[in-house]
Amino acid sequence: MLKKITPLLAILLMLSGCGTPLVVSQNGPQPGREDKGAVVAADLSSRPSTPDLSGPALPWAEAKKKFTISRRDPVFVFDDGPAFFKIVALPTDVTGQKLELLSYYSLDFPTTLFVPAFLFLDSSRQTLAKDIAPDYKVVNGLGEHIRVAVGIPHGAAYVVIFTTPARVSERMNFQTYRMTGVLPSPTFDSKDTGFGGFYEGILKLGLSKE
Repeated sequence: MLKKITPLLAILLMLSGCGTPLVVSQNGPQPGREDKGAVVAADLSSRPSTPDLSGPALPWAEAKKKFTISRRDPVFVFDDGPAFFKIVALPTDVTGQKLELLSYYSLDFPTTLFVPAFLFLDSSRQTLAKDIAPDYKVVNGLGEHIRVAVGIPHGAAYVVIFTTPARVSERMNFQTYRMTGVLPSPTFDSKDTGFGGFYEGILKLGLSKE
């Protein structure tokens, strides 16, 4: 006895007959699509870079508000590769405190969650410490974001905020927030979120003692 062929089953049979994979990993490049990591790398390599990190710094009073990192910012070739960046001037007395960064989803373009790396500089713009893969946690509620807290080395006067190719790849398949109702609890889905995590960041800095 033949089973009834539904429209969905007919499509699946047609696809399988064409040799097209029916299951494709969300976390890897899909057949026939551009390798986004390669696209980002090619775009950055085509952009002129600044020779050093001596440019103007964002005042701390501005960094405590929401600010952005975007393609309007300069590019610097870090040890881990070229990246857009911002330099922020730290307060004068940060002994024993941690730098806290909040990276927000955009309500209009939800691929703009920036996953950061940090470079701390002294008053002469010499490198004191670098943290290219700090731990972060996802914070949910109104205005979902990730939160990062890193130790500030003694003598730090500036922090450079940028990202790395590894963090770009991580961002492109980020755990995104999905409401399922009050009960059960909200869940996270791994989704292909596009290019936004590299090019755009809606950020805010603060200090904590934890």
